[in-house]
Amino acid sequence: MREEYKLSEKKFKGTVNTDPGNPIYREDDKRDYILGHFSQALDERWIEVYYQPIMRAMTGLICNEEALARWVDPVNGMILPEEFIPVIEDAKLLHKLDLYMIDQVLSDIRQYQDGKIVQIVPISVNVSKYDFEYCDMVYEILKRVEAAGVSPKYLVIEIAESVLELEHDFIKEQLNKLQSYGFKIWMDDFGRGYGSLNVLQDFDFDLIKLDMKFMKDFSKKVKTAGIIRKIVEMAEQLGVDTLAEGVETEEQLEFLREIGCDKVQGFLYSKPNPLNEILKRSDMGIGLYRENIEESEFYDQVGQASLTDMELNGDAGMLVAETFAGIGIGILEFDGGETYRLMRANAVYKEYLETIYGRNIKVSDVITYTDKDRKRVFDESVRRCLKSGNWETAYDIVSTDKVKFNTNIRLFSRDKVTGNYAILIVMVSEKRVEGEGSDRFSDTLKEDISLNPPSFENVVPPVEDIDLQSEKEALERNNVLDSAIIRIAKLLNTFEDYNETMNRVLEELGSVISPDRICIFERVGDKINNPFELCRKGIISQKEYTQNLEYNKYFKLWADLSVDGRAVNLDSISRIRVSYRDVYCQLKLMGVKRIIVVPVFSKDEVIGFIAAANYRLDESDDTEFLLSSVAVFLSYKIANSTLVHRLVYMADNDALTSAHNRYAMIKKEAELAAGEGCVGVGFIDINGLKEINDNLGHDEGDLLIIRASKLIAKHFGMEHLYRVGGDEFVVLAPDMEKYVFERKQYQFRQELEDNDKVSMASGFVWIPDRRKVSEAIKTADRLMYEDKAKFYVAHDRRRSHKEYV
Repeated sequence: MREEYKLSEKKFKGTVNTDPGNPIYREDDKRDYILGHFSQALDERWIEVYYQPIMRAMTGLICNEEALARWVDPVNGMILPEEFIPVIEDAKLLHKLDLYMIDQVLSDIRQYQDGKIVQIVPISVNVSKYDFEYCDMVYEILKRVEAAGVSPKYLVIEIAESVLELEHDFIKEQLNKLQSYGFKIWMDDFGRGYGSLNVLQDFDFDLIKLDMKFMKDFSKKVKTAGIIRKIVEMAEQLGVDTLAEGVETEEQLEFLREIGCDKVQGFLYSKPNPLNEILKRSDMGIGLYRENIEESEFYDQVGQASLTDMELNGDAGMLVAETFAGIGIGILEFDGGETYRLMRANAVYKEYLETIYGRNIKVSDVITYTDKDRKRVFDESVRRCLKSGNWETAYDIVSTDKVKFNTNIRLFSRDKVTGNYAILIVMVSEKRVEGEGSDRFSDTLKEDISLNPPSFENVVPPVEDIDLQSEKEALERNNVLDSAIIRIAKLLNTFEDYNETMNRVLEELGSVISPDRICIFERVGDKINNPFELCRKGIISQKEYTQNLEYNKYFKLWADLSVDGRAVNLDSISRIRVSYRDVYCQLKLMGVKRIIVVPVFSKDEVIGFIAAANYRLDESDDTEFLLSSVAVFLSYKIANSTLVHRLVYMADNDALTSAHNRYAMIKKEAELAAGEGCVGVGFIDINGLKEINDNLGHDEGDLLIIRASKLIAKHFGMEHLYRVGGDEFVVLAPDMEKYVFERKQYQFRQELEDNDKVSMASGFVWIPDRRKVSEAIKTADRLMYEDKAKFYVAHDRRRSHKEYV
């Protein structure tokens, strides 16, 4: 937040020049001084970067830093952010400050990466709406990051709510682009404006920062704690991280940990400091400890586990809903030896621990059972769950006349760096009785344990042999599955209509397993479609969400996660909430809680997938076996269908660039001429292609054509691009508003100016009546040749091709 820590003159007493004769002290002249010296302040680096640590709530380690601007004037001392930022913003110069800050931060990150200073963590930088209005911000950020040799994962883009006042589709496109390149996008000051909830609905943020007013009002207003709790729960449901600003007391921190807030920032830990001060503290051994970025995925997964809605944590929701009431949920870190450390806990589980140990329990405390029997039961259950990967139960871990608890344990995640395990604990009571004269759960439990010592009988669940009846039922079930596989194999070996055959395959599958839906996906090039879907009765079709999806973005993970082509069984989509966020959001949108996916191969190439969503837990093994078997027989059928699709694709697309070809453009031109609405038209020609072919060969020429097509498609979309000649392309963008089309032209030409790999001449026309599209193409062609003439005036054809290509 730009002005989160408004530094008063009192804090900088002796630094700020308050002499009435000082020109900046007089309010009337302050604005003139700031504007008159702003460029000099940037050039001579009077504006310094101060870093404030952002702490992971569960560990107390620095996981991020926020870069904040501080103007240290050589004459007037410290000029406060609330003094100079509004002036610069009002003068519409804020984009220059933001780009300057990004440059300084990237320079510091380079030092981190070179190992010269302390452990690197991602740094957040503020961007304003003026950044997007007065420059191509995405391009400017990418250019700087690439030049610095810094990974996008180290730079977090923090936007104010005012950014979202810009045209909706434009800003959404800009933010999506940044995320596609690997940048995290945070929303600042959530809750300050009245439109915050709508923002969450329309944009995919990685994190929301709760406005400082929530912490300021925490001890003053009764409702504040409830509002914060609900915001965190809502963000948790959406797969969005949360950060609370302005944390100043231990009471606030403990509350935020309890409700599952992921990160905190405030004077409780540190005020913003310049880099040299941070290094000085580190050298003295008094600085705050930093998180290893390689462990961040582990901590992110643990942080996003729900302590309120067990459905988000997989099959625990069914376990609790069908059997128990009164839920304590926590996560322990286990080192594989003897040590358990509390990572997270809701109020019920924390209260239980404090009752058992008779002391206050905090996050990061070591948890050790003092009772040998209880420790043995717990250890055995943990080791069973690590081995099986399933839920294990330490039965009767506490059992009295009034209260009986079972501790249910499952492996939740593992730290790739340390090898430590995150163990999810669900403590449930089969009977909860309030003690006389007390309505507190802990008082009841203390009284029961003191009067009736815990029993540890039957603490390890007995393993019973399968009786003859169970064995008979298992054999019958296997026969049903085998028969279904045989029927499906016969269906796929016929020459009947392809669509009808695939639908009958789904019906056969639906006769023996009962997930919410079974889908067969086909891959054509870099796209995935879902032409076949079977829904259980009462389940609404989701085919509209699974058409024409990008393979690399939404499906490649299933091939990557598959071991030797086997099924991927995801018992909770929360397991991919961090690593594959786009897929997680897509599945959540479709109401998927768990899923089994099997890739379909043809000659080691993935050509499709078969999947079952929200399968029954008691049918998990059967569903996985059935889908894996059917995938083998699907291969030949889908391969033939894919071949047909490819032939159709080749008829309309250019083999070299994947853009549409001239034949497709002629069809599109006729279609547009017969319709209504606007259209943007572009005619683009590669400069110097002949010289490249003559001097370097056609292979280099082909690379130039591919490079040019990718650059055009980046700005206008491959769906709007047509290759109509060896070095000529046409853009046809129907229903694109004029200002959007003109902005894309500007961004395209800006990037082209800075590109030393390819040169192109271009002409663009936008018309409100698409029926005149043929005339528009001719006009764009003429404008392109005018642009090319200018190019050849500046680049004599007699010069070497290297000078202008």
